[in-house]
Amino acid sequence: MKMILGLTVKAEYHWGYWIRTPFSSKLQATLPLPPPTTLLGALASYLAREGLLKDPSGKKISGEILSLEIKMKRRSRIDFRSPASILDDALITASAALSKDGKAFIMDDLNRYVTLLFQQRIPERVYEGRMPRRYLPKYRSGAIYCGKVYYPSGLIDVAYLFDYSKLEERIDGDPIPVLVEAGWNISRIGSKESLVTVRRVSYVELDESEVGRGKVRTRFYFPSRAGSVLEGESYTEVFWRRGWGRYDQPVFEEYLIPGSRNPIKSSEIVVDAEAYAKLDEDVTIVFPPPRG
Repeated sequence: MKMILGLTVKAEYHWGYWIRTPFSSKLQATLPLPPPTTLLGALASYLAREGLLKDPSGKKISGEILSLEIKMKRRSRIDFRSPASILDDALITASAALSKDGKAFIMDDLNRYVTLLFQQRIPERVYEGRMPRRYLPKYRSGAIYCGKVYYPSGLIDVAYLFDYSKLEERIDGDPIPVLVEAGWNISRIGSKESLVTVRRVSYVELDESEVGRGKVRTRFYFPSRAGSVLEGESYTEVFWRRGWGRYDQPVFEEYLIPGSRNPIKSSEIVVDAEAYAKLDEDVTIVFPPPRG
């Protein structure tokens, strides 16, 4: 039977976090919870730094940037990607939830940013003297809306499900101790200042016969197509998978998040699930079964 590896991480935020959606620029809104790509990146950071990842050819890689040759219709191109992309195919699902008593709040900050990039360049019709106005120092920066989630000393639970056979192809060494070590070395979940302290890491080995279907309780978000809510409060948000490089476009999908958006709070709901797995006494994640 196909073996599945479940990993759970409990971490404590220092002040809170912020996460942007792909293609956002001047609008700096934040997502209410870290999406799957952020969770995978947080775990993969240590693996890349220590040279514990292998590319599809089996070659060990290290560093913050992975360069891949992408074959296109007319010619090949070099794509620069996050090393976390190495684990994407092995990841079945990833999810997160705030602690049962946790409450977080989205706050809007006005920060000073360089705005030259957001100004019209061609044609440059606005001049002051002989110089286009956009290049003058007083027009190069401005106040930008910046959303942040304040959650000081707040706990977050993160859950991962991996295909074990694919992990063996992507990780140098025994995947279980390597991933547990990576879990303990997570330093941030979100932007660079979204610092965390890891409090607990655990894992569980499952097979396909241990994947349930039907009614279940959970407080972890999941793709909307994976189940319908029967009881409890929830809201929807658009997250994504992939999107690791210029030639690896993100695939957006609606997710269902148990709890409330304002304040951000995770609460348990009852779901009629297409598939679910229990990773811990308090961690049950819902996910769509493999297509085809």
